[in-house]
Amino acid sequence: MSSVPTRIVHQPGLQWNDEGLPEWSKDPSTDIMRKLIQQNLDLEEEPELSFFAKGALNKLFAFDCRKGRFLIRVTLPVAPRAKTDSEIATIAFIRKQTKIPVPEVVAYCDDLENELGFEWMIMRRIEAQPLHDMWHQLPWLKKQLIVQQLAVHWVELFDIRISGIGSIHTSDMYPNRYDGNCEDSVCLGEIVLPGFFMDGRYQLDIDRGPYNSSRNYLNSCLEWVLHSATKLLESEDEDEVEHGQSMQTVYERLQKVIPRYFRHHSHKEETLLLHRDVTAMNILVNKEGEIVSIVDWECIAAVPIWQACELPSLLRGTVHQFISVPGKVPETEEDHEDRNEFYEQYHMDYEVARLRTFFLEEMQRLSPEWTAAFQADQVRHDIALAISCCYEESYCNWIGAWLKALLEGPEPTVSLEDAIRSPKHRREADWFQAWLAAKRARATS
Repeated sequence: MSSVPTRIVHQPGLQWNDEGLPEWSKDPSTDIMRKLIQQNLDLEEEPELSFFAKGALNKLFAFDCRKGRFLIRVTLPVAPRAKTDSEIATIAFIRKQTKIPVPEVVAYCDDLENELGFEWMIMRRIEAQPLHDMWHQLPWLKKQLIVQQLAVHWVELFDIRISGIGSIHTSDMYPNRYDGNCEDSVCLGEIVLPGFFMDGRYQLDIDRGPYNSSRNYLNSCLEWVLHSATKLLESEDEDEVEHGQSMQTVYERLQKVIPRYFRHHSHKEETLLLHRDVTAMNILVNKEGEIVSIVDWECIAAVPIWQACELPSLLRGTVHQFISVPGKVPETEEDHEDRNEFYEQYHMDYEVARLRTFFLEEMQRLSPEWTAAFQADQVRHDIALAISCCYEESYCNWIGAWLKALLEGPEPTVSLEDAIRSPKHRREADWFQAWLAAKRARATS
């Protein structure tokens, strides 16, 4: 099995753990951060910093000064310069082209060769809380209004068409490359998505776009699968080798499936911007339960319409068969914490299921074209899902079974997406039952 060629990219302060997740090999200096804030905001003295939050790729610190309340965010160099540059350009583009409330960035640096040694940005801090923290305090009507507002924003994104697949960047990064549908200050360039940099993949020497077609885009994504399968096959752990063999099978079947469902063409494919992480944590609401900001605009890309027309992350949730309407969440008591947590999660899942239906009804009313695109191309969507989910050992084998059914028949009647989201749908799938029977036969032979 051939390997993917590599390159050398300087990523100081970043290391990867055994699960392929990023970690800090050194902490950013708060003293230098204070100095940078003073210089960039033209303050008379350095502000006091307090730790605010930590994400998978970033650390945030809060500070107050005479000019207001702010956050400084320091980011790991998972995609040096490209990730920060793309986020800055995307926020500016969304602010100019839509009414979606986005963070206000007042200063940033996307060059690792600065005093801090990390890329950083300073943003205004608003008086708001994540929707997740407010969920159980908000009445049902407020939740419906939030979803209604999300639908309006989803239509705004759907109405902005871009040519080609990639991430929006500033003209400073690509001075000679512009997209006809973008403002002069932004252009389409290297795609910045987690799959292209997680687990050290930024060191792979692969085509990172922009791409003209879905086929070219997915062929680049296949390089991740090949790289990961090769690593697993070289492991001394038997379980990892077995996973690597399953991934190799998925890779080989995807090589045959992609040309069947995605044509090669020279013209640039029409695309849409997709924010994949509009979760209850990234939707900020005020005390009245109104959306005041949608955050986390890093790793946003213009992707094909068949992939872009999907539900906001908030409304995907877990598919349950709700036998009854959940009762009122009981009063919190110390000895009932686990029970309360279960009730709260079940209650939220139930509400999300209802709100999902409401969102789809709103989208049908506001944009029948979006609904048509959402309901079409399930197989294409599932092919992309197969690429992104085969890293999960528990999924990999039956993803291979789904691909086999796609290649050899009978045609799957249960989508891969439904099988992943719902054990019930999985059990109903002929291709899953065929894989399960083969697994049992091997175990008894």
